[in-house]
Amino acid sequence: MLPFKEFINANKRDDQGANDVTHFFSRYFVNICAFPLYRIGLTPNQVTLIFIFTGIIGGVLAFFDLLIISYFFWRAHIIIDMADGSVARVTKLFSNFGDILDKIGHHIIYPIYWIGFLYASGLLNQYPLLSLVFFATASSQWTIKHLFKDKNERPQANSIIKRIAANAFGIEGFLIIIIMYSYTDVLDGFLVMSILITSNLIMLFKKIVSLLKSA
Repeated sequence: MLPFKEFINANKRDDQGANDVTHFFSRYFVNICAFPLYRIGLTPNQVTLIFIFTGIIGGVLAFFDLLIISYFFWRAHIIIDMADGSVARVTKLFSNFGDILDKIGHHIIYPIYWIGFLYASGLLNQYPLLSLVFFATASSQWTIKHLFKDKNERPQANSIIKRIAANAFGIEGFLIIIIMYSYTDVLDGFLVMSILITSNLIMLFKKIVSLLKSA
């Protein structure tokens, strides 16, 4: 078993700089999370199951109007998701099954959050058709990244400012805007749905263009 400092050095990624931009907040917590899991002997796949379980719990909490707590579980599941990679790089335990398990987890968790937050905010009942359009565009723009043969060809933000802007257009922005709508009187429901659909359509269009260029 490696001590903490050696664990940090041993799990650095080849694209560490780019990953630090993508996860500019969570990167400060990933080793704190990953190291105890490594020390108790969990495998990367077992850590992946923890992140899936954490994400599902957070999504389900949204259905009980616990949106802020649900958001904290969302943030925790991302950190644990990063931790499974850290443990894998240190232990050298990589597998195709682990990669598939990771993808399955995300494809379960994301829809639960989308539907849960729309349901808790009342937008699902108030705008069912717009909710369906949002779900179609959001799921399409998120899953299209798996069609890229080379991960490096996916659109990537190369600075923290651009990363924040990209997050605002993605599920992070969705969670925050729904929380704002649910707990304040600042935003109109139709405006919220319009923003969500438009932002995801922009992201979908951008990814389709990048995909066609890489073909």
